[in-house]
Amino acid sequence: MRIYVAGPYNPRGADTHDAARIVNHNVQRAIKTGIELIKKGHNPYIPHLTHYIHIESDIAFPEERWYEMDNEWIEYCEALFYIAPSKGADMELERFKKQGKPIYYSLKEVPVK
Repeated sequence: MRIYVAGPYNPRGADTHDAARIVNHNVQRAIKTGIELIKKGHNPYIPHLTHYIHIESDIAFPEERWYEMDNEWIEYCEALFYIAPSKGADMELERFKKQGKPIYYSLKEVPVK
């Protein structure tokens, strides 16, 4: 299955000096989840990997642009893996619910291919 990995990216409400550590933690958690999904035989889409576009770009794209890009991928994914709540992850969760696609909240729930 093509599984969309949804979880927090931004460090909402965090101290500015701690923001980079929190973003890194969130990206690493999404990557580790993706690795576990690959081990189960699936093909994850990890929107957190756009983190590397954030740090390499010479301009700051608006938040809504990232949501637009992520929403395009939702159409191609067959299921969602929900890591934890955030503004974006919750919007993605609602889209998958409306489409009636499978939603997983733990790796134990994800079938092995």
